[in-house]
Amino acid sequence: MEVKKRLRAVLFDLDGTLLSLPINYEELRERLREHASHLNANYDFRRIIEDIEAASQTLGEDFRRECYKIVESFELDAATKPVPDEDAKKLLEKLKKAGLKVGVVSRNSRRCVTTSLERLGMSEYVDVIIGREDTAKTKPNPEPILHALKIIGVEADEAIYVGDHPYDLAAAEAAGVNFIALGDKIKGYRGKRVRRLRDLTNLTGPI
Repeated sequence: MEVKKRLRAVLFDLDGTLLSLPINYEELRERLREHASHLNANYDFRRIIEDIEAASQTLGEDFRRECYKIVESFELDAATKPVPDEDAKKLLEKLKKAGLKVGVVSRNSRRCVTTSLERLGMSEYVDVIIGREDTAKTKPNPEPILHALKIIGVEADEAIYVGDHPYDLAAAEAAGVNFIALGDKIKGYRGKRVRRLRDLTNLTGPI
């Protein structure tokens, strides 16, 4: 009989999973385009992080740094007024009471994640936060998830990652972590899926 690992940690995406950040992405993209235009460069910034990284290969580190300052200014503004999932705080509290490690691994900046969680009274239930600047690469690369697991001392097969985006799935699979999809954004996924965070209240025991 197969002996299953016991669940020791649950990691979450932030925006679209635990809460929603009211970021005006079109305005953000326009600000980034305007910044690039000062250097006679034309980028769409449809995929914000990927396009910043690609443009920086040509325009340099100063351009990259300024772009992320712009992005973070939008994030921090949104972080002062995050919209929580109605079940998020209760779920995090329940997981902690069950003795599990809890983490947030996000493509947002660390300050954005921290501010959002503090605003909603969730930070006390979170053991580790990984923002995009904490690793050389961000999701869909597995590095942020693996870094979080290293900090809390948990093996990949002892953890679950919960997210709503294909980047979350790709990062979890590459990290060797069990994945649970939230909602219906990830098309064609045949693994574990829940419609609401409250459906995760049974996350204890073997996996």
